[in-house]
Amino acid sequence: MAHDITLGKDFRIFFKVVIALWLLSVIGTLIPFFTLAYIGIIISITIPALYDKFRDVIDRYVGTIHRQFSKHYKIVDGSLHSRLPRPLTKDKDP
Repeated sequence: MAHDITLGKDFRIFFKVVIALWLLSVIGTLIPFFTLAYIGIIISITIPALYDKFRDVIDRYVGTIHRQFSKHYKIVDGSLHSRLPRPLTKDKDP
């Protein structure tokens, strides 16, 4: 899968990886590594406990947000895909 991502065969995943690495580099320039690691550990411990306690409320709000933004996401996703160059397909000669 990593090979396909680096070659750009799956553009969505490639784009997500590029954005994630860019954000990580920006955050890394602002926050020291050990502080970032400490925050990550604290979040990874507290988020699952909070989700178990407030599961119904969180699911309701996430469902509301998902319904509101799914239409907008489809519009943006369609416009991005229409702007991407299509790969050339080789026609097989009979």
